[in-house]
Amino acid sequence: MTKTDPPKKDFIESLRHFSTPTICNSIEMLRSRLQNEGYTNNHETLINHNPQSQPMVGYAITLKMRTANPPMNGRYYADREDWWNMVRSMPLPRIAVIQDLDIPSGVGSIAGITHAIIFKALGCIGIVTNGALRDISLIKKENMHIYSCKLAPSHAYSHIVEVGAPVTISGLTIKPGDLLHGDINGIVSIPPDSVEEVLANAEQVLEKKKKIINFFHSKEFNLPELKKLVEES
Repeated sequence: MTKTDPPKKDFIESLRHFSTPTICNSIEMLRSRLQNEGYTNNHETLINHNPQSQPMVGYAITLKMRTANPPMNGRYYADREDWWNMVRSMPLPRIAVIQDLDIPSGVGSIAGITHAIIFKALGCIGIVTNGALRDISLIKKENMHIYSCKLAPSHAYSHIVEVGAPVTISGLTIKPGDLLHGDINGIVSIPPDSVEEVLANAEQVLEKKKKIINFFHSKEFNLPELKKLVEES
């Protein structure tokens, strides 16, 4: 598998069986990047509004938007379709990742049920934004993953500024086509050429965690042996 080849579909399905913290630990074992990079952090409070039984795993499609003031030229977000082709060029499943450029962000909603349906029709399984969303209860019924830093009842002057450029969400820079893994703990970007290694490492991480937990609950539990297990993990 080359860097430009998307992971096989069964790899995507396999990734859904692991938590995002487990995937983070698996990536750390690769030593391919710093351990304080590649995931969302608390620079902005990113909330998972619809935690599901399996994590969100998909490829990023990126948009930059504003909501505080009208667009200087062009039409509003709801009237535009030129970004649809960009979305459809990305492999499935897709995740709509939208950076609100306003400071502060969240003056208006980046998306509600109407645009959630549009994103879903374009193959998106989730929406991620540092800005605001609305119609959360209706979007939940569409079984979509929903991440935002804020909520807002109005879309205000919501409009697209740029399509297909890198965006930054809660400290994580995301490029179009990045493979993302997210759950209630946050979101991590998976190195595209290391998916097989990440999956193999994830199995090891889980096995070590289970060993420690099971030992803690066993009758043989003792601190010296616990220390040894922790040092081996």
